[in-house]
Amino acid sequence: MIGKIQKTFAMTLGVLLLAGSMAFAAERGLTEAEQSFILFKNEWISKLNRHCKHGIENAEVLANGEGLYVARYTEVAEQSLEVKATGVKESPFVGILRYHRATLSAEATTKEDALNGPFKTVSLQGVTEIFRYSNGKWMY
Repeated sequence: MIGKIQKTFAMTLGVLLLAGSMAFAAERGLTEAEQSFILFKNEWISKLNRHCKHGIENAEVLANGEGLYVARYTEVAEQSLEVKATGVKESPFVGILRYHRATLSAEATTKEDALNGPFKTVSLQGVTEIFRYSNGKWMY
């Protein structure tokens, strides 16, 4: 009877140690996924800024018909990110990137003065993008 209890105890302990190791590995993997998602996010925001022409260097200046010029541009602001485990082997994590696309505007009597600001935020658009982690890299 004692041998059977010892064997059951040893098997239970082995299962608990294995489960603990798997949990530790999952936590470690999540940390690595989070770190790689931060790098991915930086690259993604850089691509957005280049291809979507964000930033003051891409400001558009138009006459408003009332004798003033309006300079306007967009930028990505207030970024946050989150990485979640999915439980799916092929894509073990998803990364959630949230940010605001802000439109800023300035008015002045000349184009040059309008481009020099000061700029005010005239609209904020919330954006949520979800990416999957597959084959060791983030996918979009």
